[in-house]
Amino acid sequence: MTTSKFNREMLVLARELREMTQEDVADCAGCTQAFVSQVEASTREVTPEYAEKIAAALRLPTSFFFQDEHYTGFGISMVYYRKRSSALARHLRRLQAEVNIRRIHVKRLMREVSISTPHAFEFLDIDEQGGSPESVATRLRANWAIPLGPIRNLVSVIENAGGFIFKFPFGTNDIDAMSQWPDDAPPLFFLNSAAPADRIRFSLAHELGHVVMHQKASDDIENEADRFASQFLMPREEISAQLLDIDLAKAAALKPHWRVSMQSLIRRARDLRRITDDRYRDLFIRIGQLGYRKNEPYPIQPEEPVTFRRMIGLCLQESGIDGVCDMICWPKDEFVSKYLPPTGLRMAQ
Repeated sequence: MTTSKFNREMLVLARELREMTQEDVADCAGCTQAFVSQVEASTREVTPEYAEKIAAALRLPTSFFFQDEHYTGFGISMVYYRKRSSALARHLRRLQAEVNIRRIHVKRLMREVSISTPHAFEFLDIDEQGGSPESVATRLRANWAIPLGPIRNLVSVIENAGGFIFKFPFGTNDIDAMSQWPDDAPPLFFLNSAAPADRIRFSLAHELGHVVMHQKASDDIENEADRFASQFLMPREEISAQLLDIDLAKAAALKPHWRVSMQSLIRRARDLRRITDDRYRDLFIRIGQLGYRKNEPYPIQPEEPVTFRRMIGLCLQESGIDGVCDMICWPKDEFVSKYLPPTGLRMAQ
């Protein structure tokens, strides 16, 4: 939906997406920094002339700034990362803006086309599951009819329940995944395409735990999300016997089967008491010596999201590329580079 009034939140969103200061926008739009500041503080109205100048400065359609939308924060899945270094903090505003853009695009396209899924998301109160993240993970696997054994494609499992997954470079190696469950949209997951596939899978399962278990932050939410992810990807009842006396060779052999990292398998063995704490420490010392902490051998095949791309395809068939860009108030060139692979571009044209 659009509004007749210039939306200050869309100005802040666009400026942070472009990594521009108020002074940068003012210089490009031919106004003062004080003017931009007053607009963002809702103490100054924007004339049609200046709306066009601001839009040009930020390389966006003027309609973008008249959307009836809000600029929202990350939510609880980023509590841990917000405590990290100032170097990471520089990336967070841009990532927050990117997350909001994609959330808005999902909402707008869902008004035009619906995609049915065999399963659905629901909140599973951890307290009602005996306070156990493992119980929540087991319940969710049952609710979504996940077969025994490894989850071959976690992205597909989440999309089959109505979640939307986006994969793109975050510009930092400190964050592998993020998530949101907005009040007005399905659960949204964001994956860092620069991260190894095995690490992304665990991080995605971790974010899934946040989405289905946590509505507010607590001191233990990160540990709970890790415990959920471990049980969801490596159920105790099915993996425990395979982890007895695990070593690096055994972890390497199990990695392609369970599609998790060797490090995750070793941690799971420690948590399930299949190895001692001393053995665990020795194995991780060896992993560090071999340089496996950041780059493990035997990489697994990445998983690619398809739901949002399929939704775009349906909208392109109905409205064409210009119509879709008008729907989401987005520049055509950036729509192509952000969302369309070369084959999709040929189809759109």
